[in-house]
Amino acid sequence: MAGSAVGTAEYMSPEQVSGGRIKVGSKADLYAVGVMLYQVSCGRLPFRSVNQAELYQQILESEPLPPSTYHAALDRALDTICLKAISK
Repeated sequence: MAGSAVGTAEYMSPEQVSGGRIKVGSKADLYAVGVMLYQVSCGRLPFRSVNQAELYQQILESEPLPPSTYHAALDRALDTICLKAISK
């Protein structure tokens, strides 16, 4: 359906979540890789919700905490890489 968001919600970029209002390109793939790196690094997703609409809102408007917030031993460079990959 034209204008619909398509993908696994937790890994969707802000462009995808917007439902086609913004052109989706290769940056959406980089965003998904950033989410996976974040998840592997700290054992959780950067945005979580039981409600898909709230999850989409978080992806569009919220900034995730650095991975080192959950595991202090993580290198701060990893914070930079993850947060840059999932920046809006």
